[in-house]
Amino acid sequence: TGASLTSRLERAVETGALLKTHGERIFGVCLQGYLFFGSANQMVNRVREQLPSQVEFVVIDFRRVQGMDASTSQSFIKLRQICEQHNVTLIMTHIPDNARLPIERACKIGGAVRQFETLDTALEWIENVLLAKSSPAHGAPDWQHGFREHFGEEHWQHLCSRLQTVNLDTGALLFEKGDTGDGMYFIEHGQVSISVPLEGNEKVRLRAFGSGTIVGEMSLYTGQQRTADVRTDSPTRVHKLSLQHLRELETDAPAVAMQLHNYVVTMLASRLAATSEAYRLAF
Repeated sequence: TGASLTSRLERAVETGALLKTHGERIFGVCLQGYLFFGSANQMVNRVREQLPSQVEFVVIDFRRVQGMDASTSQSFIKLRQICEQHNVTLIMTHIPDNARLPIERACKIGGAVRQFETLDTALEWIENVLLAKSSPAHGAPDWQHGFREHFGEEHWQHLCSRLQTVNLDTGALLFEKGDTGDGMYFIEHGQVSISVPLEGNEKVRLRAFGSGTIVGEMSLYTGQQRTADVRTDSPTRVHKLSLQHLRELETDAPAVAMQLHNYVVTMLASRLAATSEAYRLAF
């Protein structure tokens, strides 16, 4: 469910906590191997057992599917009908090329049935839909809220006095692989993605960061060069804490610097836990 697996988009602490409360609205099935009528029918039964309930999105991931028998088409027709009966959005991800046509015909992709290239992009879309639904009740989150709770108002304002504001257009490079790690960034609004280059001028997204998060801290602490590119996905405003200002904090305001170090450690531990859970579910 969405309570155990989230997208690679890191969000502010309170936003992540809100999504966790909505996690049971997402139910996913990761298929594998060669699909026959029996295995496809088991998938349909698993989904049927979850409905009716608070589930609003059913995600079927084909990443590990090697092929499928023609008889499975009827099972996917049943799956679509079940989701339609319960007003549930059916989502397909990683559909292999050799199964795309029969799946698209059976599920009538478009409208209530959606298709995404990857599970990660599907989860990010679902999370954005859930947040949009909850925004009238909770309002737009304050990007500083989580930081204020950790630092306290006085120490947070002291830290903010050392930050440099940078506004970036969509597609702008925040830093690239091989750069010197001369600072870390607090994201006010917008979104950035970490990617690594592949052969053929292609890139793979490792993780994304939204409002109320930090990025670029690893190289700042290790003193090593940047290991990946970071670009903006939308107009973005960040606040940079340079290495020089961090050293000044450690000398002039050691209590604030210690709180910052503790925050980074806590955040890194949280990322590691999320990565470990994603790995466990994947393998």
